Amino acid sequence: MRKIIGSTLILIIVLLQLLTLPITTASAKSNAITFPDPVFEMIIRHYINKPTGSITQSDVDQIKSINTNEVHSMLADRLKSTQQDASEPPNGILSLEGIRYLHNLESLHIELKHDPVIRHTIKDLTELKNLKKLKKLTLIGVSLESIQGVEGLTQLTDLNLSYNVIADLEPLKPLTKLEHLDLSWNQLSQGRGLAPLKGMSKLKNLNLEMNAVDNITPLSSLTNLQELILGGSGNGDLSPLQKLTKLQKLNINYFNAKNISALQNLTQLQELSLLHNQITDLSPLSNMNKLQVLNLSENQVSSLQPIEKLTSLRIINANNNQIKSLAPLKEMVHLKKIEASDNQIVSIEELRGLKNLQDVNLVRNVIDFRNGTPSSLALAALQGQGSKVFYDEFKPFPDIFLMLNKKTAYAYGEYITLPAAPIEKKGRTLVPLRVVSELMGAKVTWNGVDQSITIEFEENKIQMTVGSTKLTVNGQSSEMDTAPVIYGGTTYVPIRYIVAQSGMSVQPDGYGIILTKQIVNKH
Repeated sequence: MRKIIGSTLILIIVLLQLLTLPITTASAKSNAITFPDPVFEMIIRHYINKPTGSITQSDVDQIKSINTNEVHSMLADRLKSTQQDASEPPNGILSLEGIRYLHNLESLHIELKHDPVIRHTIKDLTELKNLKKLKKLTLIGVSLESIQGVEGLTQLTDLNLSYNVIADLEPLKPLTKLEHLDLSWNQLSQGRGLAPLKGMSKLKNLNLEMNAVDNITPLSSLTNLQELILGGSGNGDLSPLQKLTKLQKLNINYFNAKNISALQNLTQLQELSLLHNQITDLSPLSNMNKLQVLNLSENQVSSLQPIEKLTSLRIINANNNQIKSLAPLKEMVHLKKIEASDNQIVSIEELRGLKNLQDVNLVRNVIDFRNGTPSSLALAALQGQGSKVFYDEFKPFPDIFLMLNKKTAYAYGEYITLPAAPIEKKGRTLVPLRVVSELMGAKVTWNGVDQSITIEFEENKIQMTVGSTKLTVNGQSSEMDTAPVIYGGTTYVPIRYIVAQSGMSVQPDGYGIILTKQIVNKH
């Protein structure tokens, strides 16, 4: 009897196990997670180390971070192997569907790489809204237009959406824990502006470069900002920045700024870039004693005197200004690099004591480096200590140097402003008529009736007429290959034919012409 009962129990147990087997298999299949996008599935399988088979919730629960840069080589190799024709369009992630199952995801990084095989294009972020643990989100160059879906990611501290086509920032409004936000190279000027950012009191880093946003008023409340990039556009009004006293790095390139007085209290700044504005006065920077990097290239600055006490400076970029002297830099013993091309500098004597200088760019300044001059001695000292100095060496050294398309000219040791810039026509340099009289010492007579010009030097008399190539010198006629012209209300004459009678020599020099008085040996 006992044997029968025991056999019966064993049979029941076996039957129960057999019955549960298909149920378990069916349950596993029904709990499988799918990722419709094949490239995204490929990435998920890489992170869970499961090349084939069903993907389950327990599989994806282990994923805390996804970074397409980490798997780029793997993706490229696999996609190349499936590509039938090299002319096929690039492949990549097109949908994030299924990402909602990654409950433990803390960081997501998808970035455009210049690769002919891979190009990620993401249009919909609604699948992200339930990723409550996500703290870092980077979607760079993925053609993103709408950011609907990110409003639920309230734990985000880092968000990078650069190089997309985003116009509306409203979904960012609830993300008050953000500390780092990059919205550079989007289309914010076409949206509602920066208002959704004004409640982000924890924000430390903000990049808005190349967005053509005029109104930056909402930024005035972001008083914890340490780094701000506005380069690329602006209406010139910097007043919203005056309370951002924790800023350490500020970029306002191409902002149309003329007056920078709003910056005077930003004394914690270590790096400041003011490239391509209309700034003339640097006085508001005079108390920025922590400043180490300053870029003021492409402005209208004539004097560095207001910054002479900023002795913490390591790098100064001041190309394309109207700076006349480098003397205010002589106490900046920490300076490693000076960019000062395209200015009005005539001497570098003051740089001689700067022992830490590594690079100095003085190109397109007329500086006398002939043997024995103060600048030549300073140059030798700098080169002797290992500094790289870039400069123009003029042979011969000019008495007058005229720069094409620039009103600034060098004459007899100093810079002057011409009534109009020299121009080039058919390979010939034409200069304003007043240059001939004021710089070359000629007597010039203008006849407005027949538009004739008479130019008299001590021994020679030149006559020419606007629009005519006829030239008369001391009564002898000849032909010029370029006629005088009137352009923009200014009369221009071909300098070559005048110099020949003036006792000076003329020589082209890259971006201008050199005029030098000829020394006549009477013996």
